[in-house]
Amino acid sequence: MSTGTGVCMMTMRVITEKGQRVNAQHNPQIRDRSGSAGRGQSRTAALATRAELIAAANIVDVSVPAMSLPRLIRLSTAHYNELHPGKRAADFASDEAFMTRICVNYLRHACSGYDSHRDFIRQMASPKDRAEIGAVIKGRVLRSIANTYPMLIEEARRQARREDTPPHRKPLHGKGNSRR
Repeated sequence: MSTGTGVCMMTMRVITEKGQRVNAQHNPQIRDRSGSAGRGQSRTAALATRAELIAAANIVDVSVPAMSLPRLIRLSTAHYNELHPGKRAADFASDEAFMTRICVNYLRHACSGYDSHRDFIRQMASPKDRAEIGAVIKGRVLRSIANTYPMLIEEARRQARREDTPPHRKPLHGKGNSRR
């Protein structure tokens, strides 16, 4: 699921200090730093507070679809093989640890809003808060995967312990690390 920031801004909701849900696009305190929350707004839009971002990270949808294990393996291997055409192809005969890893990766990156939610919220965070805010969403998605697919719980735990920052992760949309 590679949803762009514009779509996230229109759909993502955050909790304000008063506990009301508001659309991030219309809240001047929760705009992205480029100021793209609305037409004609200045490029000096403020970053959201750490508390607002953690609240947003705790309410975004992190569900993953339930499917049979053979279907999950088939879709995960096809996804892996499409992303890595130069590597040895994954198939039903591949190593079990490798298969559980690509199943969790497929569910996290292709079947949930993980990347778009995480990237959207992190782009508004101060550099010192990005890892923590990203970890909230990552942990919630991996818990959802473990709850939906108990056979993947150990791999979900392993991935939860791994820091998910560059160079492990390629930037989205073919752009560099900066989104300015």
